[in-house]
Amino acid sequence: MKPLTCCLLLACLTFLPFACGSAWATDAQSQPEAVPLGSVEVSATPIPEHQGSVPQTIDVITHAQLVALGAKDLRSALSLAAGVNIAPGGDGGPASAIPEFQGLVEFDAFLLLVDGVPVNGAFNPNLASVDLNNVDRIEIIHGSAPVKSGATSSVALINIIHRKAGAPGGDVAASYGSYGSSSVSVAKPISSDGPVLQSIAADFTQQNFSDPRTSYSRSHMLYRSTVDTGSGEFHLDLDGMILDQKPASPRALPDGANALSTLVPTDANDNPSDAKMDQNRVNLVIGYDTNLDWGVWSTTLANTFTHNSNIRGFIRSDQLTDNGIANSDGFNQTQDYTDIYFDSHVTFSPSQNLQVATGFSYLYGAGQEQSANFEYFIAPDGSNPPASTSVPVDEYTTQQDTRRFFGLYVQSDWTFAPRWDFNLGLQLNHDVESLGATLTPTDPNLTPQSGGDNRSDTRFSGLAALGYTAWQDGADNTVIYGNYRNTFKPAANDFGPEYTPTILEPETAQAYEMGLKGSLLQGRLDWQSSAYLTNMNNTVISTDVNGLPGTANGGQNRYKGIELSVDWHLSNDWRWQVAYSYHDATYRNFINITPKGLVQDAGNRLEMSPLDLFSTGIFYMPAQGWMGSVVVHYVGSRYFDPENTVMTPAYTTYDAGIGYQFNKWTLRLDGRNLNNQRPPISNSELGNSQSYILPVRYIELSASFQI
Repeated sequence: MKPLTCCLLLACLTFLPFACGSAWATDAQSQPEAVPLGSVEVSATPIPEHQGSVPQTIDVITHAQLVALGAKDLRSALSLAAGVNIAPGGDGGPASAIPEFQGLVEFDAFLLLVDGVPVNGAFNPNLASVDLNNVDRIEIIHGSAPVKSGATSSVALINIIHRKAGAPGGDVAASYGSYGSSSVSVAKPISSDGPVLQSIAADFTQQNFSDPRTSYSRSHMLYRSTVDTGSGEFHLDLDGMILDQKPASPRALPDGANALSTLVPTDANDNPSDAKMDQNRVNLVIGYDTNLDWGVWSTTLANTFTHNSNIRGFIRSDQLTDNGIANSDGFNQTQDYTDIYFDSHVTFSPSQNLQVATGFSYLYGAGQEQSANFEYFIAPDGSNPPASTSVPVDEYTTQQDTRRFFGLYVQSDWTFAPRWDFNLGLQLNHDVESLGATLTPTDPNLTPQSGGDNRSDTRFSGLAALGYTAWQDGADNTVIYGNYRNTFKPAANDFGPEYTPTILEPETAQAYEMGLKGSLLQGRLDWQSSAYLTNMNNTVISTDVNGLPGTANGGQNRYKGIELSVDWHLSNDWRWQVAYSYHDATYRNFINITPKGLVQDAGNRLEMSPLDLFSTGIFYMPAQGWMGSVVVHYVGSRYFDPENTVMTPAYTTYDAGIGYQFNKWTLRLDGRNLNNQRPPISNSELGNSQSYILPVRYIELSASFQI
């Protein structure tokens, strides 16, 4: 461990016992204030419900928790959420991430919302666009997406919610970190009084890595406003982002090997020299909430345009040679997406103990890609990368895909007896998709190809959930709950460089969950435990398509396990969190194509899916003075392949931070992955038999000023 890392970790561990004595001394004189879990409203349904009583497993990471964690990305923000493991980077670039829920490690297996609006929801979640500046809270709904969100997720939903327009308070912040990384940000209200409320948040981040050819810079601006019309509220959000990425390379696992190849060094980059993943994105959201005599009518319309420009390449896992012969596949590609989201629903109460929301949702997505594919040679250590313009193009591919999701839904929340809470939701889904693709070889002896596909699905999805408050004493309670969810997720096109003229079958899932949750110690200790079983059909898996990585329907999977979490406010200034999960994610029926032929993988664990996840963190965050935190994160062993022949060991990472809170100033020193673990964390869906590894140790000094 390097000297600076040792100093940071030792400073935190040395400081914490002294601060603990001070905290417990003051605790004897004043009762700590706590916000009971049941007082937090969440958006699990169109009807706002309390987190402590809603009969589903839901985590809420508040603004205070994000500050305590020093969170700048999803991995750090969700590091203490039960059942969640975020792998940074991946095929989406170094600014992106690949979440794991219920043991399923895929970037497209969940639904991502920002302020309730799907982010690239008609296709795959745009995780590289996630920015945590001025975020009020993050909600995680375990299991399939709520009825209002339609047929878009089977295992989880993440909703990132910003501070409301005109919310008092703001800050200016700056940071400097390892490898010359830096950031600046501002978030402040423009007007906080009167009928018109406005806020603006803007930031710039330059993130560098130990590989000098891997980095990203992101410029982001969000303007929010609301207007009180007397009979309701009009709101408008304008969001713009410029993201420039230099992608990393995954490391190769050759056929028959029992570990990642040592021919490809830890920080080797086998991309072309001009590799990039650039994105320009603009998003406009308008809405109106009308107060009716008998309820509230809410309407939201969002329109997003995204342009991507990508140059990437992947060395072949079975051709790690240094003989000058082409051993890598690359592409120069542009992608354009247009997303439109519309929702209009009415929430009303036919009786005192019954709330109902009913409405209509529409999600439209149009995407297209143009790709020039090529072969090139690069030494496995990445020492001689050619420019993409210096090698001949083998073929051109295009895709145009249009998707439309229509939904009619009704959701009810019925407290039919004291202590009982019954949720019932039903949505009629109608989805239409049209796909066209072409392949044009540059070799005149090869025949161009063109094709297309159309698909339409009409079916119901829904949920039934029941909760019972078994015990209540002031702010303390115990709730027993269970739910059943039936959903489906049309397979999303990943707009890769390969020729793909067919539409995959939609994924379907039936999920069961039982749980207990509650509060103790006058609301100072919140706890939650759950057990789940999810059966999924037509799971989308990575495969070989005409020599290039692609996707296919992969059979049937089963996810079962338990998730436990405890959040204890030890005092006003001290907080301790613990989370553990056991995820048993297995193939029920999956015939895989391998170099040895067809293999039935039924009973095997899903690749890169650990059985055990554990995390714990302790935080000292007074209103003024010294502050500190230590977070430990454990990930169990995982298999690289569906045949479960190659395993990578378990690993543990340590994060820590120390700082000082002045009246308005805050200075912090934070470290991530202080013990410098570099295990494989996710598989590539573009590079065959290749895995991304955890980024190197990172240390950051930051300062913020309240305005």
